[in-house]
Amino acid sequence: MQFAYQPFSCVYHPPGMEHRDAIGHAGVTLITLEFKPDLFDAADFSSIHLRPIIDLSGKQPAWDLMDLYHRISDCSTNQLDIESRAAALAFSIVRSSTRMPRDLHSLRRACEYMRAHFRENLTLAQVARAVGVHPVYLGQIFRQELNQTLGEYLNHIRVQAAADHLANTDIPLSGIALDFGFYDQSHFTRIFRRYTGATPAVFRATYMPHKSAAAVLQ
Repeated sequence: MQFAYQPFSCVYHPPGMEHRDAIGHAGVTLITLEFKPDLFDAADFSSIHLRPIIDLSGKQPAWDLMDLYHRISDCSTNQLDIESRAAALAFSIVRSSTRMPRDLHSLRRACEYMRAHFRENLTLAQVARAVGVHPVYLGQIFRQELNQTLGEYLNHIRVQAAADHLANTDIPLSGIALDFGFYDQSHFTRIFRRYTGATPAVFRATYMPHKSAAAVLQ
């Protein structure tokens, strides 16, 4: 089977299928997701069919993949968010349409764990291990119940904590960035502005003399 790739094409290759890609003179930008086998070792695939090669161009996985690519390119996300989105994307392509059973206890424990360790460089496997569930399952149930990835939830926690420090301390922005798990001050600024609509410097200048960050974020 051959595919002539057009802009925004998305193709699923089943595990173990050999394939070759020929790239024309105009070039191409590719994003390829490759997962370690042990990520899915404990997952229950009894109701899942690994179908033949599928052209997903124009379908939801294609746009989810494009969104993931942009998040990686502009450094507007974190490692946990990338892992969560990538695993969810791969799983959504091959899984059955059956809704996963609710496990609010595991969900609550995951949230508590991230709130206790939000300063760290968390990974999906680390959070899942702490909760005692499979990482793919945790990522799916998290998005199913909270409509966001673990990485997005982690960013909310970090921004909330950073806002409180911006409004109540004179710690330099670079110090807050490193203390609360951001890669650097530039990354901190991008994430903070996405969630609050203001840069950390503007937020501090606006709210520090008047009110606590808790009131601002409600």
